[in-house]
Amino acid sequence: MENKQKGASLYFALDILSILMAIVVALSTIILIQLKTIKEAGDSVVAFYAADTGIEKALYEASKNGAEPEDTFYGEFLDNFEPVASYQATIIATSTTGCQSKYYCIKSTGTYIPSNTKRAIQIKR
Repeated sequence: MENKQKGASLYFALDILSILMAIVVALSTIILIQLKTIKEAGDSVVAFYAADTGIEKALYEASKNGAEPEDTFYGEFLDNFEPVASYQATIIATSTTGCQSKYYCIKSTGTYIPSNTKRAIQIKR
């Protein structure tokens, strides 16, 4: 009877190790997905603030120089001499579809360059 039970503890140990390995792999996958999501959220914030800067630039130019509809302003921020974010802001005429304003609208798209994450803002004036 003793000879038949010698391998039972080995099978039991392998079962326990397999279960533990499955748990570790599952948790690692969940953690990696969460880290990727957090990184993408950070990229999105940078792109949003670049778009916001484009709106501010277009408003400044419109008030200072009397910019006309369909004028486009480009900008780029540098961090350690490498491009990080850019924006493209356009003043849109009121006659254009999507701009229901008394004066004009401004649409700005910000881009976080390393991951090509884009966010856009449109305002009415």
